[in-house]
Order: sequence, then structure tokens, then C-alpha cells
Amino acid sequence: MCFLLNLFRSKTVLQQLLVGLLELLILDAAGRVIDPALEGQRIELAGFMVPIEVKGQSVSQFLLVPEAGQCIHVPPPPLNQTLLVDATNAPTELRDLYEPVIVSGRLSVITQRFEIAESGYTLVDVTVTTLDLGEEMIPIAPGADGDR
Repeated sequence: MCFLLNLFRSKTVLQQLLVGLLELLILDAAGRVIDPALEGQRIELAGFMVPIEVKGQSVSQFLLVPEAGQCIHVPPPPLNQTLLVDATNAPTELRDLYEPVIVSGRLSVITQRFEIAESGYTLVDVTVTTLDLGEEMIPIAPGADGDR
């Protein structure tokens, strides 16, 4: 216990801790910035599918995240990097977690909360296609389970 008290008495250690905390707070705040000017814009974006609503092999809603496997075993990406893709009108096929997709549609600025993550935007009137990189190019996270 005395060791910890002496450690915190040191200005440099305390300053480093405070600077580190401040950096985390700034990064968190930056990840929550949503741009209302994007409302109604038609966009095309690549990322990875994290299914939300699934029936058999059809997905009607999923989160598009920038890296494979996010929201599953790691902290989710920031709110402004997570997109809810609403394919309710034209469900798409379920893809492998590590298989990249390209989505296009009309963007809506709506923040939504799910058990696994929050999304800052919703994409409607969507088309979803697989980004074919070839089997050897599909990214696999180190230590990930799988049959590849």
C-alpha cells in the first residue's frame, strides 16, 4: 500500500495518468460525433457484417463495422464508425464474419442502441454485395476460431 501512495505522490506518474485519461476521454468524445449533414445522402461503403436480425440464412438487419469480428469478442467500434444496415425490404444472404461486403443506399442519421453496440447511422434502400478478395485474402483475426 505504501508503494502505491509513493507512486501517486510522484508528479510525473500522476501527470502521465491524467494525460492518459484525458486522451481516452477525447477519443471517446470524437467517436460520438455524428454529422447531420449526411442525412439523405446516397453512399457506398465497405466493411464487415455483424448480423442483428436473422431468419435461416437471410439477414434483414446487420451492423456494418470497419474491422472483421468487431462487436463479438472485442469492444465495439465507435458510434460514428458503426452503421445499421436495414435490408428488411430485401433481406440479404448471411455471410462469414470475416467476409467483407459492400453496401450502398440512403443514409439516415439515427442513433440506435443494440446489445452488442451502438450505431450512429442507418442505411436504407440498400443493396449488399460481397467484396470478393479471394479465399486467401479474407482476413482472419489472430487466434480466431474457424475452419480455415
